[in-house]
Amino acid sequence: MQGITRQPLHQRSTQITAQAIEELQVLAKTADDPYFLAVKFIKPHLPFTAPKKYWDLYPKESVKLPGNCLISKNASKEANYGWGELRNYSDIPKKGPITDDKVRRLICCDYACVGYTDAKVGKVLNELDRLGLKENTIIVLWGDHG
Repeated sequence: MQGITRQPLHQRSTQITAQAIEELQVLAKTADDPYFLAVKFIKPHLPFTAPKKYWDLYPKESVKLPGNCLISKNASKEANYGWGELRNYSDIPKKGPITDDKVRRLICCDYACVGYTDAKVGKVLNELDRLGLKENTIIVLWGDHG
């Protein structure tokens, strides 16, 4: 489900970043023409994979669980089963609650993947700046993780 990886498991984000930078370099040659470039990073979606340095930033012991991270005790038992893809991973129980330890690990996984994606977005933005396109570009960051 999650862990430190070597290429190629998290290589897709690296490829997306490289392609975006290449496109910006082409667009910079015609900087007076309007352009649109959409760059879609897949992370932090499952599977949770990122280079080791991002995992090292978030030790599991440092995560404090929020008071409302689990399903309410008054919720129907069916509410515990609607976690879709997450339940398909071998270290996640098919039914029932997930342990506090596993929830902490999942939070660390999410943090590592968000940090990794943030670094990739930063590379694209740095290239935009380096090419002199930043001042005449509208940048929209859009995510589905709140």
